[in-house]
Amino acid sequence: MREALNDPDLMKEKYNYYQYYGANAIDDVTPDFIAFSEENRKAALTYMEDYKVAPEVGIAKPVSSSDEGIIEAKLKEAVKAEEAKIIFTETDEDFEAAYENLQEITKKIGVDQLNEYMTNRVKEVKEELGL
Repeated sequence: MREALNDPDLMKEKYNYYQYYGANAIDDVTPDFIAFSEENRKAALTYMEDYKVAPEVGIAKPVSSSDEGIIEAKLKEAVKAEEAKIIFTETDEDFEAAYENLQEITKKIGVDQLNEYMTNRVKEVKEELGL
């Protein structure tokens, strides 16, 4: 990831940097934005070109008690447990190893199942809403 720190296009292509650093509009940005001061709101708006409003994603989120909801909760916990190990690595090799370890953990938890669910459910919601 270090090679992408000064290359925003590579960062977007290779790493999901919004999610990696813990920001996504569904869980973090919207509730926080509402409570922002006017100054912070203006600063946040400078990043709007990188965000797309997609209500269908929030609507499609699985119910927390469903299989996919449980997977989503476990994925969030895994990221919380592993992200500091990734961020505070000493070398590029250690970073890559820690990052790959998180990828393996998420596969075991069921990230592919959640991705398939969300892909299909978002399509359904978009059709229902005429988007």
